[in-house]
Amino acid sequence: GNHQYWNRYVDSRKLLPLSCAVDNAYFQQNQFTTKDTFLLKTSLGIRPNHLIFIMVGKLERRKRCLEFIKGLALSKSKSEVTLLLVGDGDLKSEVLETAAEFEVNVVITGFIEPKNIPLYYNLADYGVSIASYDPSPKTLNEGLNFDLPYIVAGPTEIGTVNDLIKEGVNGLIWDSSKPFTY
Repeated sequence: GNHQYWNRYVDSRKLLPLSCAVDNAYFQQNQFTTKDTFLLKTSLGIRPNHLIFIMVGKLERRKRCLEFIKGLALSKSKSEVTLLLVGDGDLKSEVLETAAEFEVNVVITGFIEPKNIPLYYNLADYGVSIASYDPSPKTLNEGLNFDLPYIVAGPTEIGTVNDLIKEGVNGLIWDSSKPFTY
């Protein structure tokens, strides 16, 4: 899958394998109690019954969090959903303005120490990785350790999509040539 992605840009004879992986054992060793989850959800102001979508990383245009918010706004159940953005970035103000305009529940955590990020994954119901380009998103690998079904951009934006996501089994591949809808 990732090899196919890079073949669009580079002659395959110039490609060499390079390990760039997530320490799955680290993410799988974390054990969280219901109390841990409840306390974090409460501290973030997320209602107990909300479905939580998580995006982890820098808030920047190529991550398409604005498009995702607009897509959530079209849902009949948008009042029962929260988009949890774990990170910070230049788009923070615009994200909050867009969320308010479209009446979508969004929580931005700001920077979180990497050692604490597993608790946020554990809180989520779905992972989201819909960047306009990302050959090997580590957050996708990380979230899959928590059995999160993922929504990913495809078929060409996320290089590892064919390696990691099986449509309808552990995720959905969003055709980014169409508006996102939930």
